[in-house]
Amino acid sequence: MVNILADGMGNASKIYSGKKIKKMIEDLKTKGWTFAYIGTDYDIENFADSITIRHKMYFHKSDSGVSEMFKKEKLAKMKYYKNMAQIKMTEDYYDEDKNNKGNQTN
Repeated sequence: MVNILADGMGNASKIYSGKKIKKMIEDLKTKGWTFAYIGTDYDIENFADSITIRHKMYFHKSDSGVSEMFKKEKLAKMKYYKNMAQIKMTEDYYDEDKNNKGNQTN
């Protein structure tokens, strides 16, 4: 899981364009990566959509806004990891024969 936290739209990068970032994100998503975009002071919905990030959150640029954002982000990560653990627990990682032959028992 990758969380991108931005405090404004300004980007002076000479290496990565929006198009290049979008391509990198799309490639990594095919490998099971998950991205979230957290931002303030601009239209984060459209910006996140433009780089194919579906999980997004706006926060108010203030001490209390930042504090609240980190609380929400922590809860979201906990929920994400719990869901991932439940998915992975349904697979039998320790029995290669089962994984290769289906659900046969030895």
